Amino acid sequence: MKNLTLKLTKILLTLLSVVIFSKVSQSQMPAAITPVNATAFDSIPKFSFKVNMTKMVNEGLFGPIMDNVYVVIEGFIDPILLDPNSDYTYTGLVEEGLDSGLIYLFKYRVNDTVYETVDRSMKALPGVTTNDVWWNDDPVNQVIFVVNMKYYILNHQFNPDVDFMDIAGDMNDWAGSPALTYNGDSTFQISYILDANRIYEYKFRINANEETSEFYPGGANRKMWGPSSPKTLTHMYNDYDPTTVPVTFKCIMKYQMAAGHFNPATPDFDYLDIAGNINGWGAYDVLFDNTGDSIYVIKMNVPRTYIDGTPVEFKFRYNGDPNTSEFPGGGPNRKYKIIDTVGGAQNLIEVWYDNKNPDILTPPWAYDLGLFGDFIVGQTISASYTYENVNGITEGASIYKWYTSPNTVGDSLTLIEGASTLGLLLLESDAGKFIAFEVTPIAESGDSAIGLPVKIYSSYKVGGVGIHEIGNTFINFYPNPVHNVINFGHLNGINRIEIFNLVGRKITTLDNLNTENLSVNTSNLKAGIYFLRFYTTDNYHSTAKFIKN
Repeated sequence: MKNLTLKLTKILLTLLSVVIFSKVSQSQMPAAITPVNATAFDSIPKFSFKVNMTKMVNEGLFGPIMDNVYVVIEGFIDPILLDPNSDYTYTGLVEEGLDSGLIYLFKYRVNDTVYETVDRSMKALPGVTTNDVWWNDDPVNQVIFVVNMKYYILNHQFNPDVDFMDIAGDMNDWAGSPALTYNGDSTFQISYILDANRIYEYKFRINANEETSEFYPGGANRKMWGPSSPKTLTHMYNDYDPTTVPVTFKCIMKYQMAAGHFNPATPDFDYLDIAGNINGWGAYDVLFDNTGDSIYVIKMNVPRTYIDGTPVEFKFRYNGDPNTSEFPGGGPNRKYKIIDTVGGAQNLIEVWYDNKNPDILTPPWAYDLGLFGDFIVGQTISASYTYENVNGITEGASIYKWYTSPNTVGDSLTLIEGASTLGLLLLESDAGKFIAFEVTPIAESGDSAIGLPVKIYSSYKVGGVGIHEIGNTFINFYPNPVHNVINFGHLNGINRIEIFNLVGRKITTLDNLNTENLSVNTSNLKAGIYFLRFYTTDNYHSTAKFIKN
């Protein structure tokens, strides 16, 4: 009884403190700040701010009773105190002092000294412009599980007045959850904070009874990939929905894994999902390798309106990123005509990712082109690229060409005669022009030995002898391959370096650089191919490749 009294006292004190804190923050609020929901759209530019502090609270780094949250806007004399809400979000509205068309830099701050490490900006436009974020862009991995019981209610197999729903799975060691919250619209929900980059299996159950769980008896569990940001997953109980037809998608990832492009194991934690017109081009529908054969599978319920109508269009992609989807650079979507499954027919789609099947002769391709060196007359610049052939045929005599151009559009290219290697000596005639490099990948043998040519353009024009402007100087780096430390030179005018792995995932960022030379320890990188992207102060960039042994 004593423990219960103490708990109730703590709850009452917490509630009282939140109320007091809310009143204090309102009285201390500058005149330019009003609650977010008290404004209407007009032609005057306004900024609406909302920052979620839940993760900071959970980690004990922020106390909602004692601590305050401000937004600090460049050009404003005073920081702006935000209002606390019961869900650990802090909000406010700036209604005065903004010049339309200007971009304002800002950061959120706790108390007087603790600032976010991320940089933020908003452009002042007529009406309300909103910034709704998590502190430091670091969200709690909260997943809301929703189950729809509509058809079980209509079929009198479930009565929400007397029955309840729970969920059993890895998130609760299969012991079952508390009763899910009934939303009043045939749906029930519960939330969990889950670890990112791991697989969770689970099932919904009626009345916490295993015999009334989904897919009973012996059916497969549901699976999900622990996300790195908040998600809501909605299911029909037992996947029963008479307004849909089941479609099974299979994607063979054997080549992608063998080539090092896709790694579902540590430390990369890649996952595969599907995006298409059936899920709004991305709804966290993740495929799984259920049998260890590198074939990833998902079964989806597709509306019956697709039968004999609009075809299903889709692409597979890595890690929920449109930039890593199949057929990059605007390639076509996959299309499939759905059929009715009445009578036992099935909708089964099985493909190789990106149509890269080693059993079918396929032309090679080149990618990740890079240019490096000093773009000054009299200097030799170099090109790099990655060759790949799905059939495992080694590279033959690929064709190299160099061009000059007045721009980077590619509509006025002039071939540099005699330039047919990976290096190019810059001449007086090249001064004031952009440089383009082209490679046509050629396999050593095979009926499909010749691939498509690809080009890369220099970011800057070639400078004349004696000109050492920032825009005309590219970075030197060595050694390559690197064992531990990689050294950079000629960094004048470079303010950021990004390192990417082979599949395009950013590994690290070195920013706010203010040095000519830099040494970076790469001992934490695993062996493989990496790419460097260098950014100038005016946000131009160039890319180069290095190998980590």
